[in-house]
Amino acid sequence: MPRSRPHRSRLGPSTAYDKLNAFYNETFHTLDAFCDIPGNEVEMFSDSLFIKGGDAASAITDIALVFSNLLRKGLLLRGAIVRGKLKFDTRLTKPNFAKRLPDDDTLARAAGLEKMQKGARFMIEPQLANELLNTVPDWRTHEGYLRSIRSSADESLRRICPTPDSTSFEYLYYWSCGVEIQEYATRIKDLKDIVAMCDKTSREHYEETIALIQRSGHRHKTTLERLAQ
Repeated sequence: MPRSRPHRSRLGPSTAYDKLNAFYNETFHTLDAFCDIPGNEVEMFSDSLFIKGGDAASAITDIALVFSNLLRKGLLLRGAIVRGKLKFDTRLTKPNFAKRLPDDDTLARAAGLEKMQKGARFMIEPQLANELLNTVPDWRTHEGYLRSIRSSADESLRRICPTPDSTSFEYLYYWSCGVEIQEYATRIKDLKDIVAMCDKTSREHYEETIALIQRSGHRHKTTLERLAQ
């Protein structure tokens, strides 16, 4: 279950609305097919996005596409996916008094993991990442990935890698289907031009997003070069 939150705007209600409207529309169109699968659910409230489903391996590529599509529109999304389904404790309620008390720590783990890193990042809980990489265990480390880069596995698993500080895993979502190598430089330049106009707090989020794109491009390029040898 991932929980995501876009970068907020305080430039007035109309600007905030326009950003949230773009966030809602892009997410709806990107996850349209995902929602047609029985058991999958998407809930959006204010600037929060909650996605529930029973197949993380399949869902992760759809969610990654939300991140990359939003970034191309200038919207920074930060979120995390963890193992476990969000369920709520049975409570005494009334028709106009809903109580949604989570009955485990799934939501807390997703929220905590999301806040560990800055920038438009798609974090993956270590336990879940290790399960997803079960068929290619060497890919759980950078050196292991290079050592066994020719291993046969779902291509989407190549995007899962340890965070730079080795505290968790992240998904290199900008390396998505159809992305050409030259697009990384274009996106980085756009973000760098914005960074120069930002304060320290906003600058950190943009700089970490730039670093994420650079890592995505590096692994993409390295993979193509090594598989071609």
